[in-house]
Order: sequence, then C-alpha cells, then structure tokens
Amino acid sequence: MKKYIILVILALSVVLQGCAIKYNDITEQTEYEIVSQVKEYLTEKYGSFYYEINGFFRAGWDQEYDLLNLSVEMDGIKENFSVQRYKTESGYVFGDNYFGLVIRPSFEQKVSEFASQYFDEYGVYATLEQNYPDKLTQATQIQELLELDNLQNITIVVVVEEEFRSVEEFEKVAKSFVYQWTQEGVPSTVRVIYLSEEVFKTIDRSNVSSVFVNNQLAEYREIVK
Repeated sequence: MKKYIILVILALSVVLQGCAIKYNDITEQTEYEIVSQVKEYLTEKYGSFYYEINGFFRAGWDQEYDLLNLSVEMDGIKENFSVQRYKTESGYVFGDNYFGLVIRPSFEQKVSEFASQYFDEYGVYATLEQNYPDKLTQATQIQELLELDNLQNITIVVVVEEEFRSVEEFEKVAKSFVYQWTQEGVPSTVRVIYLSEEVFKTIDRSNVSSVFVNNQLAEYREIVK
C-alpha cells in the first residue's frame, strides 16, 4: 500500500494583552536582578521546571523591553522560548511564549479529532510560538485558547500515512478536512501536502519543517487555502 504524508499548516497568533506599553527610561537593575525577576515570573505562572538560559538582551533606545532567550527539553527535543519584561508607570509587565509548549499536547489532540474522521493513520505536530496573555497558565484548558479573539501564527503540521487511488481523491479528502477545521472558527491559513513513502518514513517532530526547504523531494502535491 502506498503511504503518503499530509502536512497541514495553520496560521494563528496571540497578541500580548494589556494596555499600550511605553518604556520611558533605562532600568538601572543588574542583569542578575532582571534574570531573577524573570525566573520568579516563570515559576509563579508555570510552576517549577528545568530550563537553560541562552541569552540576555537589555532594554535600550532601540528595544523597549528586556529579553531573555531560554530553552527546555521536551520529548528529547530542544525547544526554544523567550520572556520579555516591559517597564510601565505602575511597574513591570511580562510576556512569554512558553505557554505554546505547555498547551501543545492538548492543541494537537484537538486537531487529531478532526484528522481521525478523514485519515486512518496520522501524526500531528504543532508549533505555537507567539506571546500569550498572562491569564493563560499551566492550568489553562484548550477551549480557553480557542475562544481568544486575536489568534494568529500558530503552525500545525498533520502527517498522514494513507492510500489514495489518485491525486483527485487526495485533493477531495484533504479539502474536506481543511473545510471542517475552518468551520471551527479558528482563523487559519491551511496548507496540505502529501509526500512519497520514502520521505514520509523520515519525518518526525525534529525535522518536519524540512519538507518545505528540501529541493530533493521527488514527489509531493500541495493544496493551499
């Protein structure tokens, strides 16, 4: 039986919530003090977890926030995230995109509920890298995320192992899947691709993005909506 891969990319994003932020002056705190505040923020919001600090960038004339780049290992893969610290008249406001990693399993399960109606065997890989409102924490349920008004720039890849008798059959099934997902009201740009068995066997979370830059692919077909 032929095996194919279907990649579905959906763009969603969440804009950092709150009032307009203006950085009026440069903080006199040391790097250690700023990093300590960021650590406290992460622990309060997500609980205790291990992460590595990869870089620190202080606010200045060309950047209105302190930025800390970090990474965490999930399922054996190094995942990057960041925290921003803004200074306001009433104190400091933090923003981060770690929530995207926290909610990812639930989000992938949500997509799987739709994919299972069209494909027998498949895998779902999601990337949610944008900043999210502070109200979204470790305890947030997937429905709370989907009910936000300003979702953008979330990427979802659905990998499918399936037999299609023709290109036309694939297009019909893929378009039906895309249509049902968009009916959920989640603003999305959907991209569907299937690949040959040889390429399909090499795809996992660590390299799924390679299908968009690999010019050596011998066989694929794409649907964009």
